[in-house]
Amino acid sequence: MSSTATAIPKMRRIVIPNPSTCRTMRGRALRGKCVRIGVVSVQLRHPGLVPGSTGRQAAQPMILGTPCVYILANRYNGALYVGVTSNLIARILQHREGTFDGHTKKHRIYRLVYFETGESMEGAIAREKQLKRWRRDWKRNLIERENPAWNDLAVGLGLEPLAV
Repeated sequence: MSSTATAIPKMRRIVIPNPSTCRTMRGRALRGKCVRIGVVSVQLRHPGLVPGSTGRQAAQPMILGTPCVYILANRYNGALYVGVTSNLIARILQHREGTFDGHTKKHRIYRLVYFETGESMEGAIAREKQLKRWRRDWKRNLIERENPAWNDLAVGLGLEPLAV
């Protein structure tokens, strides 16, 4: 790496537990336990507390004011949008309500399929620019590593599921 290149700070990923893989943690059942994921502690809910859920859902982690890089999609392997924000929940609601004209409104891109948090907004913006330069298949691999079914992760943050 040259001396003029800026290093992109390491981003922390918040993983919303996947019902099919989040049965036990080191042999211990997770029911009703508080699980520490990265820097965020989440309380697991009982299945059925979130409308349309069939598995365990994570309660809303406290990420307000934390810089986040996120990827939205309109469907499985559909159109993608990469963005950055310091208030992920509010930004997802803006996308869903069509507050701003643009790519997400035109192509109805509302499903949160991936997000990660960072230390600073500058680092998050650098990561967003890096992801925007990536080829589509690299982004797809990134999404499928954490969310193979391309489920809407906004449900795990406390938002209503998307109408089908």
